[in-house]
Amino acid sequence: DLDDIDDDLDPSFDPDDVPGQDAPADDNLGLGYGISGNELTVFVPPAMFRSDKLQSKKYVLQADLFKFVPTLETVFFVEAYGNPAHSPPG
Repeated sequence: DLDDIDDDLDPSFDPDDVPGQDAPADDNLGLGYGISGNELTVFVPPAMFRSDKLQSKKYVLQADLFKFVPTLETVFFVEAYGNPAHSPPG
């Protein structure tokens, strides 16, 4: 059940407050995530965008998630690319 996953999270974490790229990140993996109902959104860090076999890694992850969290209906993987021309100077 996804509510059980929420119980293990930092009490100050609220997935409704996750604005895309500013998702909370695990210090070891750099993956941010958000849970809404029966949907999980995984924010892929830019360091992994060009990773070898990224598609295979995402496939294995979603397969395991659906296997061990049967109430999960959808997994989204978000890779956000920013336009360097619009970066703040500095």
